[in-house]
Amino acid sequence: MTGVLTPDDNFTGRSTTRFGIRERITLGSTITPSGITASQVGGMKWQQNSGNGTLVDATTNGTGSYNVADSSGSATLLLKLLAGPSKDSGPTKSITVVAPSDAYERKQVLSGIRHYQNWWSCGFLGDIYIRPADVSFLNLFFREEDVGATASGWLLFLSGQTHSPGGSARIGSGNAIDGSRVLADFDEVFSGKYRAVEHGPYNTGTVNWAIPWDYSLDFSVWHLIRMANQTASSTSTGKCTISKQGSGSFSRELGDADSSY
Repeated sequence: MTGVLTPDDNFTGRSTTRFGIRERITLGSTITPSGITASQVGGMKWQQNSGNGTLVDATTNGTGSYNVADSSGSATLLLKLLAGPSKDSGPTKSITVVAPSDAYERKQVLSGIRHYQNWWSCGFLGDIYIRPADVSFLNLFFREEDVGATASGWLLFLSGQTHSPGGSARIGSGNAIDGSRVLADFDEVFSGKYRAVEHGPYNTGTVNWAIPWDYSLDFSVWHLIRMANQTASSTSTGKCTISKQGSGSFSRELGDADSSY
């Protein structure tokens, strides 16, 4: 007998021994040689030997479902024979339960760079992905918090200015390369628009928002994934460069034509 664990979010390349918190798994089995039924071997039933998840609808045919725990840890499931010389024994499946531990931003492929001619300004539209990428966080929620900026040089006037948070959203299906995407149309990443006439001659400067990125099981209690840095800089020519947590940097010169997302 072999136990079979099939997650609801069964994307290509994912782990079948590591699972994200709150994942749901369908439990099954195979018997070799083929053609032998569960009843012919005396029946078999899944049971949980350790861990904090929840076993649901376990049958004597070796089927059922399992709700992964709400916090990281481990669990062991036993596919137990119910009769015969091997009664109460059977194959086990040990799993590791992982919580979101990292996240990053990626500029949307079709997003342009927003800029206002003769204003220090730049920005883009991005997507946020939750990691690790080998598990799914499909049943969780995401938010980013508001936070004040730390600034220096020509951009010192932005010190303490709050960041406009992107709000809360569900987390979508997993992807073994990118991770689980936050299901928002976009994350707007923008520097604001400022001129020398109001703030003095252009010069070098930096402004950074260290934004808490959180996850939740229920939209009520939130847990920190990481601090995501959104950073913009200026030069003596008024060039604007911006990035957000792994996105890479995107720039516009002061005199570049107006452009939008």
